[in-house]
Amino acid sequence: MAGGDKLTDGPGKIVRNDGKGVTVKDGPYSETREVIGGYFMIEAADDAEAVAIARECPQVSGPGSVEVRRIDPM
Repeated sequence: MAGGDKLTDGPGKIVRNDGKGVTVKDGPYSETREVIGGYFMIEAADDAEAVAIARECPQVSGPGSVEVRRIDPM
C-alpha cells in the first residue's frame, strides 16, 4: 500500500458550481464508491481557508463538485 488516511466522520463542506456561481453547503455526502474520481490533498489553517482553496479548483468551474473533508488523525 502506498498510503491512506481515514476521513473524519464530522462535518465538511460541498463546493459546487450551480450555474449561477459557486455555492458552499454542508453535507450530506455521497457514497465514496459511487462518486470518487480523484482527490486533492491540501494544507489549510482552518476550514474557511480550505473552502477558499476549493472554490478555485478547476473541478468547480464546470458541473462538478468538491467535498472538503478533514483527515482523521489516527
